[in-house]
Formats: sequence, structure tokens, C-alpha cells
Amino acid sequence: LSSPHLSSPLPPFHTHCQHRYVQGMCDILIPILETCRDEVVAFWCFSNWMETLRTHFDGSQGGVHTKLFLLQQLVRKLIPDLHRFFETIGGSSYLFAFRWFVCMFKREMEYESTKRLWEVLFTSRPKFGPNFILFFALAILYNFNVPIMSMTDPDEVFAFVSTQLPLLIRPDEHLKRAIILYRQYKVLESAGVDKDT
Repeated sequence: LSSPHLSSPLPPFHTHCQHRYVQGMCDILIPILETCRDEVVAFWCFSNWMETLRTHFDGSQGGVHTKLFLLQQLVRKLIPDLHRFFETIGGSSYLFAFRWFVCMFKREMEYESTKRLWEVLFTSRPKFGPNFILFFALAILYNFNVPIMSMTDPDEVFAFVSTQLPLLIRPDEHLKRAIILYRQYKVLESAGVDKDT
């Protein structure tokens, strides 16, 4: 995307919110600016969304680490073989998914697919809640658990997720699986099985 106004909302954002720039903010800004086509509207959309994601971009990035923990718990419940595999190879921190949550999958798929995913994530909040992105991540792990479980160490998993997986992600396919996994989780939750996620 090429625009003379592309970075213009960032300086007033930092002044308004007293945030420093953190890698990943531009990944969030670009689709907003391209969709709004208006700097003022884009500024307030971006500013409000950064308030929602405040803990993703502060010093500790605690919001991202919370999502990694919740993803770990979902895998433990819904894809237990994969969870045991990660524990066996020493990859149970799920740091390979860090970029997924910082950039909301912006770097994992084509631009139009990113916009499609974001539209679903934003409009599905009343039905699936604010953490449906976790189930999209879970769906990717579910759909690629066979090749992942053929790997031997966390570095190999990280390399696969960072370089090969972005070429293979199909948003619509994974969204369908995410809905199935969400419903499975709700069944477990209603049955009182591990209500900690």
C-alpha cells in the first residue's frame, strides 16, 4: 500500500496517548487507514483500538503473553496430543505464536485475507466474544498438527510457523474450524470441564 498519508496518524497518536512506537503498530494501522481513507477517522479508530490492545504494546506486552497462555490451555483441552508433543520437545511456551497476536495475523497472510479475517473477528464479538482470535489460532494448529508433530525441537516449529505456514494459511477454512472448536469448548465449559479459559 502506497500513500503519502500512511504514517500521518502515528505522530498525533503518540502525542495523544503518550505511547512510544512498538513494532507491530503499523501492521494494525495500515488496514485501518486504507479502509477509512480519512486521516481523522483513521486516527480515532487506531487510537481506540490501541486502547483495547494497550497491554499488547506496553513494556511487558502482558496482553500477548496472556493470549499465549490461553492458547496453551485451549490446545491442552482440545488438541491434547499436540499439547503433549509441545511439552515433550520443550515448546510449551507457545512463543512461536507471539507474532500472531501482536499483528493479528497481518504478517501471516495476504492483505485481502487479513481484512477478511479482521472483519470476521470484529463483527463476531457479540456471538463469539472478544477472544475468538484464540480459536482462529487454535484452528491453524489443529489443521497443521500432523506436520508440526513430525518436528524435533522448538526451533524447527518456530521456523515452520514463521516461514512456511504463512504460505499455507487459508482464512475461510480455518474460520470454519475455529467455529467448530469454539462450540466444542463451550460444550466442555457447560459441562464444568476446566472453566479456567
